[in-house]
This record gives sequence, C-alpha cells and structure tokens, in this order.
Amino acid sequence: MPISNAADARDSGYTLAELLIVLALAAAVSTIFTGLVSSGRPGEARGAALAVAGALKTWRTQALADAERIEIRAEDGRLVASSTSGAWEVAPARATLRIEGTHLQGEDGRIAFSDEGLSNGGTVIVSTGTTSLRVVVHAVTGRVDIDE
Repeated sequence: MPISNAADARDSGYTLAELLIVLALAAAVSTIFTGLVSSGRPGEARGAALAVAGALKTWRTQALADAERIEIRAEDGRLVASSTSGAWEVAPARATLRIEGTHLQGEDGRIAFSDEGLSNGGTVIVSTGTTSLRVVVHAVTGRVDIDE
C-alpha cells in the first residue's frame, strides 16, 4: 500500500479560493455575453447609423452629379429619397428612423439636398432598442456626421 503524505492530499483537489475565482469569472463572462446578445446593443445602433450616414452622403453626391434636388423623408422605419429621376431607400435592420429639426420652413420632416449640394439640415434619429444615435446633416453645407 502506498504511503501518502499531507502534500499529496492538498494537490489532489481544488481549493475553495480557486473554485470561487472560476465561478466569479463564469458569472462575469455570462453577464457580458447576455449584454451583447440583447436587442439594442450599441454596435447595432452604430451600424445602422453608419448605413444612414452613408446613404445621406451618397444622395448628396447624387444631387450634385445630377444637378437636381433630392428630398429625404422617414417612412415606415426607412429613409426614402426622391428626385425627378427616381426614388431610393435605406432600411437598416431592427432600427427605427425619424427625422427631426429641419431648419427651413416648409421642410418639416424632410431633409433636402439642392443641385449644388447645399442642405436645409436636420437630424435622423437612429434607434435600436434602448440605444439611439443622431446622424446630423448640417444646414447649408450638407455635411453629414454621426453624433454619439
């Protein structure tokens, strides 16, 4: 029969401190993972805001290239742009879009780019769950930025 000593007995298992550390790490990972898979995570709102900003920049460029006015309105969770030559839309998945704060009278709820690339300005609010970002179209210059 082999002879064992106290050192061998300690090496055969885990200490209470080691078990508590593993449980704490598992709880932290679980909390982080749950936050990432929940709806309305910040990355999702950022992606939707980037899609909206990209579409607005494209429509501004198109207004310049085609020398015609393009109007953008929010409709059923998507942005719809229209001009005399056609209509286009962008609809980021799981995002709610609305237009606020247009600066010229008679342009309520619409952002417009002139044939010179100028704009009446306004803000598109992009919401996913509890996270919202603002895509700002600057009055006059038509520059598009994302406010975080």
